[in-house]
Amino acid sequence: MIVANHDRQCKIDPALEAWIQEESAAMATNILDRMPPAVRQAMNTLDAMEAGTQALMMAIGRQITEALMALPASTAVGVCRECGRPLRQVDAHRPLTLLGIFGRYAWSRPYGVCPQGHGSAAPQDQVLKLGPRRVSPRLAAIVSRLAIEMPFDQVPDVVAHTLGLEMDSEMVRRVAEQLGSWAEEQEQHAMQSAEHGNPVPAVPGPSALLIALDGAMVYTERTRDGERGWHEAKVGVCARFEPNPPSAVAIAEDAQEDNRPAYAATEYCVGFEPQAAFLPRLHAHALQMGLDDPSCQHIVVVGDGAHWIWEQSATQLPAAGKDRVEILDFYHASQHISGVAKIVWPQDDATQKAWVADVLHRLRHEGGEILEEVWAALPPLPAADQAKVAGAQEYFAYHRGRLDYPRYRAQGFPIGSGIIESACKSVLKQRESGSGMRWTEAGAQAIATLRAIHRSGRWHDFLDQDPWSQLVPLSRRIAA
Repeated sequence: MIVANHDRQCKIDPALEAWIQEESAAMATNILDRMPPAVRQAMNTLDAMEAGTQALMMAIGRQITEALMALPASTAVGVCRECGRPLRQVDAHRPLTLLGIFGRYAWSRPYGVCPQGHGSAAPQDQVLKLGPRRVSPRLAAIVSRLAIEMPFDQVPDVVAHTLGLEMDSEMVRRVAEQLGSWAEEQEQHAMQSAEHGNPVPAVPGPSALLIALDGAMVYTERTRDGERGWHEAKVGVCARFEPNPPSAVAIAEDAQEDNRPAYAATEYCVGFEPQAAFLPRLHAHALQMGLDDPSCQHIVVVGDGAHWIWEQSATQLPAAGKDRVEILDFYHASQHISGVAKIVWPQDDATQKAWVADVLHRLRHEGGEILEEVWAALPPLPAADQAKVAGAQEYFAYHRGRLDYPRYRAQGFPIGSGIIESACKSVLKQRESGSGMRWTEAGAQAIATLRAIHRSGRWHDFLDQDPWSQLVPLSRRIAA
């Protein structure tokens, strides 16, 4: 289950916050005293009051912001960020207009070029932590937050109705994908750092770590070969929990939710890379969630029947010195049992249901050891059907060591992959598999990475890194 991420307010300097509280009351009184009767009369409903006040705040906010932006202006053009040589000034008042949350801001600042050909820069832009595309960092954050929840072409309407700003869907897409691309770069750096054995700050917590992974299909144009079609994105979940052994009554009554853990912290990740390349991404998140931390004693890996999950995770998600448990998701096991019933009794739904219920009950309470007896009791089948049943038997034989459900339940470990099934839908498919959606692989990855950050509860920590201001090296802007 994915818990809603509650956005907190941005951090404001305490001195500024205290001044705002004191000054705003005096400003409001002054504005009301000076308001002409005709204006008061026009604002005679709550809707009119809010609309008028919002327009007033927009106008005041734009003027104050432009004035504040001009304050730290310097006549010095600065030095090149690459070679350190003084920039050659080409314009003392280069104009710039950008879109912010109060509308369009216009001002001018010194502008120069590197004599060594490293590009051009306006150092004042760096001081103000501006970013690309002439959009303010705060507006870029708002637009991106909307864009990870709804199609790009729906965002401009929301922005227009809430902020009174005009944007087109192409600007929305570029802003969100650019911010997401920076987030993905940081993800890649974290993966490389983990692969080189650098320490990763871990989240201390309960004694067990659940690792689950699965795949979901998204229509993309693949980067490596340009092929367009439905391609698999890998989704991973790392969640800390305290094992919750079920009561004897729950076990006796075969309660389906008898030991669902309460996850204390959860990390999500999504990758469009090949299977083997996805495991380092998941490993970095697992380290962050305590894979190597002494407080984490149990590593529980839950997945479906895909061989790559088990064969590659064993080496790429090492858990030396810890109790490592691999569990075949009970739901996937039940699907294969149901498949056998449909082959053996294709025309008898009642027999199918009764047989499946009995086998699954025994599987939960007795484990995979019962399957040899189950297979031996099947009636004779035609050769073609026997071959199909043999495929299911091979499936369970491969997972023989992952079917000890009574022991897993007794230890308080989850035996189902509901958390990863939910993640595939809520983190990825709800946004990227809508009707008619077509993505470049890079764009799909950028938005998926942002959604994973948000669903992991790290959205504001991410914004605190000032990502928008780091997107464009100022020394690489086009020279005049």
